Amino acid sequence: MKLRARHGHDGLRGIAAVTPRHEARNLGQREAQAFRSSNELETPKVIGRILPVAGIRTRRIAQDPPSLVVAHRLDVHTGTVGQLPNRERIHHRQTKGRTLVRSQDACGTPHTSPWTLQSDRHMTAIRTAGRTGVMEELELLERLSGWLVRRRPGRGRPTLMALGKPGSGYSAENLVISAHWEDGTSEKLVLRRDTAEPPIYPAQSADTTTGVVLQHSVMEALRRAGHVPVADSLGLESDSHVLGAPFFVMRHVPGDVPGESPPYTLEGFFVDAAPDERSRLVSEGLRMLARVHQTPLDDPGLQALRTPSVVHGSERQLEVWELSLRSGLLGRSSSLFEDCLVWLHEQLPSPSPLVLSWGDSRPGNMIWRDFAVACITDFEGAAFGPRELDVGWWLMFDRWMHEGSGATRLAGEPDRSEQRALYEQAAGTSIGSTTWYEIFAALRFATTVVHVMNRWVARGAVPEDNTIWRENPATEVLADLFDAVTA
Repeated sequence: MKLRARHGHDGLRGIAAVTPRHEARNLGQREAQAFRSSNELETPKVIGRILPVAGIRTRRIAQDPPSLVVAHRLDVHTGTVGQLPNRERIHHRQTKGRTLVRSQDACGTPHTSPWTLQSDRHMTAIRTAGRTGVMEELELLERLSGWLVRRRPGRGRPTLMALGKPGSGYSAENLVISAHWEDGTSEKLVLRRDTAEPPIYPAQSADTTTGVVLQHSVMEALRRAGHVPVADSLGLESDSHVLGAPFFVMRHVPGDVPGESPPYTLEGFFVDAAPDERSRLVSEGLRMLARVHQTPLDDPGLQALRTPSVVHGSERQLEVWELSLRSGLLGRSSSLFEDCLVWLHEQLPSPSPLVLSWGDSRPGNMIWRDFAVACITDFEGAAFGPRELDVGWWLMFDRWMHEGSGATRLAGEPDRSEQRALYEQAAGTSIGSTTWYEIFAALRFATTVVHVMNRWVARGAVPEDNTIWRENPATEVLADLFDAVTA
């Protein structure tokens, strides 16, 4: 796979975020490392014994020297609570019973505002990257416990313990929590809270957001429709004074999630599966997508997606995403983006019936048990649009996980033509060509990377003049798709 020089690309092979076998070429080591870490920040892997630091669960990595620890902590860039990633370390030393901390990010850059430990068992974040008064984890759990009492008064006050951050995207902070209720029951919960950073997905109108309030509303609409499994909600809180931002709490759903770094097509339970199990996973995923599209559009939880005086459909979504891309570019330009936008406007498909578009339909946004869907997740990209929007996104993602990752399609995996047929069979309708929608999906994917890189610049994780915003796996997939229709 090679990118055309006329698009201003140099053939980056996925910047190693796609697969460890690929090299980051013509890109600074610091920038490539930062891009790889952008996903790894969400999926820490720690082992070993619990260390009594700050009264917060901390684990020592077995293969590291004794001075390196991985902890649940307050992120000094974002103010979020979660585990440190594999490559981030706290360097600590004992000084008269007082632990001093200096933290480095995944690029090896010291944080400008280190933690201060008042003692070995009491940690206070004094200042975090220019932010003051950021809620510390223990206080957050205490406030959340009080909120749960009010929402579930019959169960008493729960004792909460943070277990870490699950793999997740950039639209909200997720924290997995163990809850032990006074009635003697225990369960695992997930706190999903809005971030303080600019959103990655564009809002459908100036009067809405893509935050947890909308996500929860879509989940409730799906629950009422009864066609697909979603996590049980313990409640939504829109008042930012409770935990510093709107949030909701849902029950944790155990299962397997196909990963992206490394791709599930190269490593993990999908690779280890039998051919018929792989076939079942893809077929079941497309069946779930078709069932999402059965959700009634007049459900009250979806009314935030309905913009007055707007004709919903492909043209509207192109307008929304083009505005998002241009706002994220901050005056920068890319011939690939401009050429694709011109083509998308010129080749706009005819209007087709509207459905609830999931917005991020892919196997990795489904939790799997025995190759059946136990839960679907992530609804910040929800919109009213044709069903082909989601099918195109699914197929674009399939391309990234195979050709874009150097992965050969495994035995039992249906190809993209077969996957279109599987969706049509599940939906009971014909969708025809999805080429326009796949290219549009790749442009949307590339747009989210632009916004993610803007976040990383703001955090100081990559230099302002980095080129990752236009040279990354998303733009590689976009260029391949675009070149195929314009060659």
